[in-house]
Amino acid sequence: MTEPIVDQVDGLSSIGRTQSRARSATVMRFIDEHRDRFAVALLLRVLNIAESA
Repeated sequence: MTEPIVDQVDGLSSIGRTQSRARSATVMRFIDEHRDRFAVALLLRVLNIAESA
């Protein structure tokens, strides 16, 4: 069974102050892995990322 979405998002926020490029790649991978289950706009809102980013 997979982790609840909130736990997965909390895991992303605990990445810390890594290089911006590495974090962006991690966030994009997370969105790609979950886009079939959740709306991308919702994922971006939960991650506090502007849709225009």
